[in-house]
Parts: sequence; C-alpha cells; structure tokens
Amino acid sequence: MRDEDIVSFKAAMEAAFEVNHFEDVNFFLGLELTWSPNGDAVCVGQRKYSHTILERFGMEKTRSAATPMEERYRDKLFLDEDIYEFKPLPAIGALLYLSVISRPDLATAIRLLAQETERPTRVVEDGINRVILYLNGTRDFGLNSSNVMKADLSCIVMLLFRWNWGSKKQSMVTLSSTEAEYIAMGTGVQECIGLNMVLKDLRMEAGEILVFEDNQGAQHLAESKAVTQQSRHINTKYHWLRQKVKEHEIRIQYCPTSEMVADHFTKPLGTIKFKHFRDELGVRRVGVLDQNGASSPIGQRSGDSSSIDD
Repeated sequence: MRDEDIVSFKAAMEAAFEVNHFEDVNFFLGLELTWSPNGDAVCVGQRKYSHTILERFGMEKTRSAATPMEERYRDKLFLDEDIYEFKPLPAIGALLYLSVISRPDLATAIRLLAQETERPTRVVEDGINRVILYLNGTRDFGLNSSNVMKADLSCIVMLLFRWNWGSKKQSMVTLSSTEAEYIAMGTGVQECIGLNMVLKDLRMEAGEILVFEDNQGAQHLAESKAVTQQSRHINTKYHWLRQKVKEHEIRIQYCPTSEMVADHFTKPLGTIKFKHFRDELGVRRVGVLDQNGASSPIGQRSGDSSSIDD
C-alpha cells in the first residue's frame, strides 16, 4: 500500500469520526500485540484471557499437558457410552473463542469436543480438562509473525489475513479420498480468492495463490481437462477449480503428508508431531521481540514442572 493511500485513508476517517493517533498498537479487538524494535515482526496473544479461563475453572495452579488432546481420544470416546451429568458448554465456549482468535493449536481439540455437547460422557469431561491443562502450560503462547510489514494500516490488514484456519465436515458424501480432497481444495481456494480480492481493493500486491496438496489424485484432477470414469459423476460446479488453474490464479504444489501443516486440523496428533506442526503454524511463546523478530519469554511459563504426555 502506497504512503499516499494511507494518508488519504486517515484523512477520510478523521472527516467522519473522532480519531486518536497512537504510535504502536498494543491492544486490538482483545488481542495483545508485541512488536519488535524495528516494527516488522509481531506476536499476537491473549495471555490475560487465557489466565481468566484458568481462574474461572480453578486450574491456574495445576500441572500441564503436552498436547491439548490425547491421540487415542476417538477410540476412548467410542467405548464410553454412559452419559455423564455435567455442563460442557461454558468451558467449550470460552476455549472456542481462544481457538479462533489466536490459538489454532487448540482448534482440533475444541472442534471434536464441541461435537459431543449433547451427549457428554466422562471421556468428554476429561478431554475438556486436558485442553485446560494444556492451556495452563502454554498460557503465554500466541501467533508469531516475522517480516510482515511496518506498523501501519497495511500491517493491520496482514495481521487479519496472514492466519486463517478452520476445519469442518463436508456437506456431501464423496466416493473416494481423491474426490473429498478435490472438493476440500476448492473450499480452501475460495477463501484465499476472497482475501486476495480485499487486498486488491486496498491496492496491496496479491499474486498467484500457491496451494499445497498431499493427494496427487486430487492435484491431477484439478490440473487435467480430462473426464474419467472415476470423475465423471462429480458435479460440474466443483470443476471451477480447473478454470482457476488454467487462468494461473492458483498453482498447486505437491506436499508430502508428513509435511502437511493442515494435518494439524484433521485429527489429534502425538506429542512430537503436534509440536512440530505447532511450530510451523507460528504458535510460540509470546515475549519481548528482538531486532530479528525472535521472541524471548517475558516470564517463566506456568506448569513446566509437571506435564502429562500421551
């Protein structure tokens, strides 16, 4: 975004509203922002809100957990059919807000637990408690981004769009993993194209969208014009993805499943794989940023002395 565009935007806002000017944005819509000295790196966290959750459920002085959900959670849930009398919604609601704002590492656990609110069992209660235990050990974690932009309007826009995550069940039944991945790819690309349009309106550079895909069949389906016996039943509306590839609006690149960060949002992972993908997502301890954007902790993390592992 050009400097003159920023000046013009500020002038328009000042003409319509009473505006106060501050140098660095430290709080924005409930987010805590920590900037590097040169302003091109930022940590986004919700330490205060995390501490409020721990106090609310009386777990601020408990041990911590290495991951927010056991890798065997689904197996245990399948075996536990006895309805247990407790109210999961207050805890899930509080944690859901955290997971969609600044903590994508909580998203999978909260999504799976939220599916069981109508038939809560002991396993569900244990699952909620484990998420809170994990939060106790990572209360000062947040999203860390280096080399974004200077602390101006452009940076705020990039903060809103740099991280966008989610996972949900598909609304239709598919006949193969290739078909399922193909449709899911289209859903993700729709989101990216929408964000690109906003960036273009703000006169910010929005180039070709790079899509990482671990299903080579789905990649071939998107890049090919052929209609095969295995794909001829797919509704025509899903093939708009091919048009975007042809127009060079998107480019698909194969990514091995072992390196697919999106795998973080599909199922509970073991400790080693979970922490690897968490790092790849940029979820790290929020602290004081140095000149290079590296974060050093503000204080000792709670719960490090005792930790639950899978």
